[in-house]
Amino acid sequence: MELVKHNKFQRLFLPGFIFQSMVIGGGYGTGAEMAQYFGVNGVMGGILTCVVVAVVWSIISMVTYEFARIFRTYDYHSLTAKLLGKGSILYEITYLAACLMVLGVVIATSGSMFNTILHVNKWWGSLVLAALICIFIISGTKVVERVFAFWSYVLYAVYILFFIIVFVKFGDSIGANLGAIEIKHTWLSNGLIYSSYNLGIVAAVLYSTDDCQSRKEAYTAGALTGVIAVLPALFLFLALSAFYPDFLTLEVPINLLFEKLNMPWLYIAFEIVLFGTLIETGMGFVKAVTDRVEVSYQRKGGSVPKWVRPTITIGLVIIGLLISKFGITAIILKGYGALPYAYLITLIIPLFTIGIYKIVKHGSTPDPLPEGENIQD
Repeated sequence: MELVKHNKFQRLFLPGFIFQSMVIGGGYGTGAEMAQYFGVNGVMGGILTCVVVAVVWSIISMVTYEFARIFRTYDYHSLTAKLLGKGSILYEITYLAACLMVLGVVIATSGSMFNTILHVNKWWGSLVLAALICIFIISGTKVVERVFAFWSYVLYAVYILFFIIVFVKFGDSIGANLGAIEIKHTWLSNGLIYSSYNLGIVAAVLYSTDDCQSRKEAYTAGALTGVIAVLPALFLFLALSAFYPDFLTLEVPINLLFEKLNMPWLYIAFEIVLFGTLIETGMGFVKAVTDRVEVSYQRKGGSVPKWVRPTITIGLVIIGLLISKFGITAIILKGYGALPYAYLITLIIPLFTIGIYKIVKHGSTPDPLPEGENIQD
């Protein structure tokens, strides 16, 4: 596993950019989750749900980053082994299952996008995405981080432009719905439920915290992670709220906005950004697995064979391609339901009991890097 040196801006913001890209690509890019978890609470209730999600993700990230900083656990296996000992195998199973399901979903989604926009066979989209995931990961950590950072800037630019255009055209409707729609009491529970579906992502961004300098930096980066990840959701939800409650019953709510805007160029720009986040989602999950294996080699005192990263990457992506044949809906319905509970049992509860106890007992001075690991410029 490569440990890469970052400047202060990267140390504070890069984990949030990576977390955000993985959430959007696997989650709310189509607007469907905005309807299911946010819109059902009313417009103001949906905004409160966004706040809950941001707070939950920030708190979990703060504790995770600080634990990783102190104990030098920059891959998910090292983290859970420090928390659970041999019980870390339970999280390993959970993470691998989630990784394969997410790969299946993003690959299937990519295929559908190519079919809808370019009118080509779905397999073209699936193969293009699969190939790009492999190329970026095999190229190394620096390349992966640069892709995440660059695409986050692109994403924010397009989302902000999109929201400005929507607000100019439909701002009166957004403003009217903010005050007129009743706040439903489910805003808190839906925020907790939605945030729980993405708990496992925090373990996939640990490599970007490898040179965190202090407890203050760890907590700041963690707090920013929740905010950075939720802002695009807030932009999208506010845009959709112009057509509340019509968008609640649609399979792909975002399409309603583009129909009303009648701006094909903006639709194409949005889809390109979404395709990029699909790559990042798959890339993030797979990289965490390659890091886990490489760290095992390093901590046993040996060098990492050159075949490890490409073999694991290509192998996981091929399995993801096979899973994608079942379709997006089938994968989500059959596999996603148990993930929040598995993450809660194997990561979050141990982190907020054993983890916090160890953080307090250990103090703020981190352990030395294990032999064989060093941070590269």
